[in-house]
Amino acid sequence: MRRFIIFLTAMLFVIPGCNTTEKVEGNVQIANDYLEEHGYNVLRHINEDSFLLTEGMVSQLPDKLSCSVQEFTASDHIGKEMVVEYFSISNHPFDIEHEETMVSVIISDGKAIGGNSYNPVEKGMRGENGIFSLDGSKQY
Repeated sequence: MRRFIIFLTAMLFVIPGCNTTEKVEGNVQIANDYLEEHGYNVLRHINEDSFLLTEGMVSQLPDKLSCSVQEFTASDHIGKEMVVEYFSISNHPFDIEHEETMVSVIISDGKAIGGNSYNPVEKGMRGENGIFSLDGSKQY
């Protein structure tokens, strides 16, 4: 009986953890593939975040800044959960001044739809020089 209780207790921790890990790994893989398709070398995954995109985010500061440099139309995704994966990459135009560049990849409905790059002030931190499109060509 004691073994059975220990087994059930262990399963309470293992089963929910497996489902969460699969989802996170799926989003990380989607974002990683997106970056590689765009010619970037992924050095490491940094973090994950998610949010519900609202109309206010598309039209008001400060979120409007990130939306303004995207290749996708942000208003098409209002009301959807957006997952943002953060990476450190190389082979980016910002690498001229820095060894690596921090980027984010935005995922909606299980598909990578865009992202941002950040000109770092110091290694591993978002820069103070503005928000850029993923390829660094557009800045707000």
